[in-house]
Amino acid sequence: MTKFTIVSTPEFKSMLSETINYYSEFSYSFSYDILREFEEGCKVISYFPYIVPKFKENENVRKFIIKNRFIVIYKVEGNEVRMLYFIDGRMQNNNLEVNELVELIYQI
Repeated sequence: MTKFTIVSTPEFKSMLSETINYYSEFSYSFSYDILREFEEGCKVISYFPYIVPKFKENENVRKFIIKNRFIVIYKVEGNEVRMLYFIDGRMQNNNLEVNELVELIYQI
């Protein structure tokens, strides 16, 4: 069984860090749970990166949900899983798109 390497983009690291820092001000246990669920998700997708739904019909771009609130968007490239975005799912995502360059954009 092939294990995929998990790689985080600087933008992803920043988004995750900002979220954890924000929630740790109110609840250390909640921020810990976010990180724990993220790590558990990474363990699964490192072996089965296509197990979660496609994001906007792009075969190699996938998403998974943490704590029924946060969306993790990643792209499978060769033997790597590139973590792209960590988004608070409570924001309006109906207009959220990922373009051909896998950049996050909002359609108006």
